[in-house]
Amino acid sequence: MPPRRKKSTEDVQGTGPAASATQGRRSSARLKDASMGSDLSDSITRETPIESTSKKRKAVSDYKEGYYYQPYYFEITEKKTKKKAKGAGASAADAKNDDGADDDVKASKNKGAGKSKKAAVNVSGNFAEQLFDSYAEASDPQSMTAEGFERLCGEANIPMAGAQPLLLAWQLDAKELGSFSRVEWTKGLQDLQITSLESLAIALVDLEDLIVLRKPPPAKPVSQSISKGIKSKFAPPAIDKYKKDRYWDYSANVGSAFSHFYNFCFALVKKESSRNIDMEYATAFWSVILAPRYPIMSEVVEFINEKGTYKGVNKDLWTMMYEFCQNVQPSLDGYDAEGAWPTLLDDFVEWKKSKQGANAGDAST
Repeated sequence: MPPRRKKSTEDVQGTGPAASATQGRRSSARLKDASMGSDLSDSITRETPIESTSKKRKAVSDYKEGYYYQPYYFEITEKKTKKKAKGAGASAADAKNDDGADDDVKASKNKGAGKSKKAAVNVSGNFAEQLFDSYAEASDPQSMTAEGFERLCGEANIPMAGAQPLLLAWQLDAKELGSFSRVEWTKGLQDLQITSLESLAIALVDLEDLIVLRKPPPAKPVSQSISKGIKSKFAPPAIDKYKKDRYWDYSANVGSAFSHFYNFCFALVKKESSRNIDMEYATAFWSVILAPRYPIMSEVVEFINEKGTYKGVNKDLWTMMYEFCQNVQPSLDGYDAEGAWPTLLDDFVEWKKSKQGANAGDAST
């Protein structure tokens, strides 16, 4: 075996012919690689432009500025953030198609929900308009007079002799007793979402029980925002015949609600040119809105009708009558002779005492 040639000192130090040749080959390779890399980079830049919006970049949690990504990288990353990963055998095209289908379903549901909400409002609005047209004055289609209103109450089983017609006028913010404009009627019924004569009658019964008769309200239904998991453990909530938001507001402070209603009734029958209302109206109103709750009111009305000398009621007497009923019992307990009561009420107390004395004398004999 021939002996190996010993490297010269120049070769070892990198200055000999062999070293020069090796360095030359390495330099050529580096230049060639650099040239190919430059061409590859140029071709990528020309053939595959990078299109990434700020919206897409925000969806990529590990996005690195200055790093080259293929365009589909952003697509895939966005899909992963929106939905669970597909199975191993599913393709990117399938995932894209499924996303499109999901979006279509969501859009369809949202569109349907919007239509349903709009339809519900239209049903209430159409009913209010149609109902008004059925009972409106023939000579004035924009007004429902007392005759038409009485006919409506008869068909809806709303008693004209009670407080319910006054409660309806209060809810519709009517400006005239027994008469309604088209605007008052349609706006009021739409606010309450009344869709039938039955729901109108139910709403008035509920208000009379709560505000006039002071019956305790039922338990307020649980919020509709409860999750499906919790709802499934309970019976489905009862569906109201009308929108009861006002009812629940009134139930939080029944006394305040009644005061508003009571003052509304005075303004409803008072003429603009007068400070008083007729005693006939006052006693009729007191009989249906105060007497059911305060028995002494029936005796006051009896006294007024027996005397027959009182012709009108001003706002002060109207207000003090409610306060008198709240504080004075049928036995006259709670009455303060030194109190600043209107003359009519002082006269009533004297009349009541004389009747009590007469009854006591009859009992002793």
